[in-house]
Amino acid sequence: MDTINNNQMSEYTTRLEQFKTNNGTVYTTDQVHPDLYIVYSYGEHWPMYVYDDATATWIGNGEKYDQPTTNRHASLSKPNVEDIKYLNRDELDRLITLGGYSQYCADRCTH
Repeated sequence: MDTINNNQMSEYTTRLEQFKTNNGTVYTTDQVHPDLYIVYSYGEHWPMYVYDDATATWIGNGEKYDQPTTNRHASLSKPNVEDIKYLNRDELDRLITLGGYSQYCADRCTH
């Protein structure tokens, strides 16, 4: 995993490359589910972006955080792609727990 500065986050996120920032506040993982690439700010309680490889879908956290640094992290780590679907944090957490976007959509249809 590369250690990078904040200004490099978007290019790493866009290429789906694993990274952590110099101070460790933003990092990625694909260890939660093998089909998910997840970008976190300040820990697993705040996912910012998820890429679901199975559906080729980017999903973003549509909520603003109270801390300006977290909002800055979201801006700097935003992937350079045309389409990002936004969910609130609870929905994004549910998507991660279920293992992907299609599982999340199926769960919404049945509940």
